[in-house]
Amino acid sequence: MGTSVLKRNNFLLLHLIVLLWGATGIMGREITMTPTDIVWGRLAIAVITLWGFAIYTRQPLTLSHHERFPFVLGGMFIAGHWWTFFAAIKASNITVPLTILGSTSFFVSWFRPVVRDSRFNYHEFYLSILALSGLALALSLDVMNWHGVWLAIASSLLLASFSLLNEQLVTQHQPLKVMFWELFFAALVTSFTSSFTSNGHFLKGISEPRNLILLVILGVVCTAFAGVISIKVMQTISAFTYCLTKNLEPVYTITFAYFWYGESERMSSLFYLGGMVVLLSLGLDVLWKRFLSTSAR
Repeated sequence: MGTSVLKRNNFLLLHLIVLLWGATGIMGREITMTPTDIVWGRLAIAVITLWGFAIYTRQPLTLSHHERFPFVLGGMFIAGHWWTFFAAIKASNITVPLTILGSTSFFVSWFRPVVRDSRFNYHEFYLSILALSGLALALSLDVMNWHGVWLAIASSLLLASFSLLNEQLVTQHQPLKVMFWELFFAALVTSFTSSFTSNGHFLKGISEPRNLILLVILGVVCTAFAGVISIKVMQTISAFTYCLTKNLEPVYTITFAYFWYGESERMSSLFYLGGMVVLLSLGLDVLWKRFLSTSAR
């Protein structure tokens, strides 16, 4: 398979998993458990699923002592990202964190030159500003709760760090191995928080069939499957393009909410206009990279 075809297929796969992640907001709202317990349950189910899949496909998951640190760091990043995201929702509303999460590509464009010791990419910087403007327009963020804002910014920073770390890890390890160990260490980190805050509510929560079914879907499909695919596509797609595409997640979430909850979730025309701006930023990124690829031939 040619490189251009592989990149195109991976780009389509990336949109598929962003669609799946867009549905997680609906599931999180429907599950009647605390954010900490949802995250811990999601991680535990995902880790068990990936472990079982590795055994079935006979893929090695062995990790030497000197290789552990980046995976522990990745686990801390993703656990912190999910926790601060749900905490931001609790502190404000769903609009604030979804809007600010669009700043992830902005942070990636700033951090990459420092982490990779490379030149600053003005193309990525301007596109991230365009995407962030589209999200702000789409979600009509007017009045903010500043506690929720800072939590959401922290969540965005952690996601940017996680994406840049994985951009490097995928060149050294198989996607399944990367995702398994990152989620394993994330589950360990979350276990400390869950043990102090759940007070036995987790077992009570999963005893309800609806919660258990949604949590299994969240862990297996939206975390284990989507996580491995997201790592795989980063073998040919940069962390910036990855985060820029992920900016569509809040647009998908609110669109799903409209179809799920009906007229109560109807959005203004600004929402659809903002969504088109985000799509424009993605289209410009694809065209620019295609232009660079053609010029290099």
